[in-house]
Amino acid sequence: VYSTRNFLGRGQVVSLALQIGGRSSRYQLSFTEPWFMNRPITLGFSVFRRDVDYGATLQSTSRGGGIILGKRLTTFSNVQLAYGFDSVTSNSLWFAVGAEGELQQLSSEASNKISSLTPTFLFDKINNPYRPSSGQRFSASVQVAGGPLGGDTAFIKPIVNYTTYNRFVGRSYIAIHAEGGMVREWGDGTTANSGTINGIPRYQRFWLGGDTQGPRVFESRTISPLRYVVIDENTGQIVEVLGDPTGRPVGDFLSSGNIPVVIEVGGDRYFLLQTEVVYPFNEQADLALFVDVGDSLFEDQSLGFDTARVSAGVELRFHLPVFPVPLRLIYGWPIRKLERDRTSSFTFSIGRSF
Repeated sequence: VYSTRNFLGRGQVVSLALQIGGRSSRYQLSFTEPWFMNRPITLGFSVFRRDVDYGATLQSTSRGGGIILGKRLTTFSNVQLAYGFDSVTSNSLWFAVGAEGELQQLSSEASNKISSLTPTFLFDKINNPYRPSSGQRFSASVQVAGGPLGGDTAFIKPIVNYTTYNRFVGRSYIAIHAEGGMVREWGDGTTANSGTINGIPRYQRFWLGGDTQGPRVFESRTISPLRYVVIDENTGQIVEVLGDPTGRPVGDFLSSGNIPVVIEVGGDRYFLLQTEVVYPFNEQADLALFVDVGDSLFEDQSLGFDTARVSAGVELRFHLPVFPVPLRLIYGWPIRKLERDRTSSFTFSIGRSF
């Protein structure tokens, strides 16, 4: 990431981000004017490309851009309104078991145009953005896509985040992070294709897991509901969601002419709670003990902890002058997981935990 906060000596922010990983890659150029017309008004724009691998059954590539307008309300709070347009191509690959037990491979490609407005309120009183140890942060946003904004995808997606840091014992402090959200189609405004479930593209639904999304120890974007679905062989569209495959054979879902397929459908709601006790060794290193719990839920599930995943572990963080964010060595184990979950005991990461 390259960023300057004083572009051409005018106090403007220009950032060029390049992130390449095994599960996600991002390329972004952004420009921000923090004092538009000499007032505490933020005006900026960005262009980007994102490639995301959700595992064996879904990959997506999005290209687009957006503009943002914000205003500072108080020393620690501001509001923003962002407009974004994404052109997204998603590829799905499924393996179906037929009535005779034969394995069939199905694949499809879908495209979506997403035009959206996202108002956001942010309160941030964290003492240090790179190595926080006290203060609070709260944000609430609602992404509204489609309808009069155009595009072929219509949904409403509210998300709320809260983080607090407080002194604990001696030099240590305790950090708590909680977030949750939901997504719903509105106005039957989404054009059906092979990538949508209940009017929502799968990549716009919720997938948890990973060192930055949490719960830690679980592999990135692998916490997702599984469901038997019916695929139209001609169009590749998901025409029906049949039910949870846990403990049930494919024969329970077979009927004339359908091919049941088990896929990760993504959640329409999610919750995540992360807690950690952090002890700073010195100016360059911290030790953190953490416990995380979270889940992604499908429409047929009630909000609760029946399928929630829980993990715990230890994290060593190094704060080096050449990196604005910490280098992280994470070792942990799942306390509660489902049989299909993929976990990793040791992870190396760059960036804050939340």
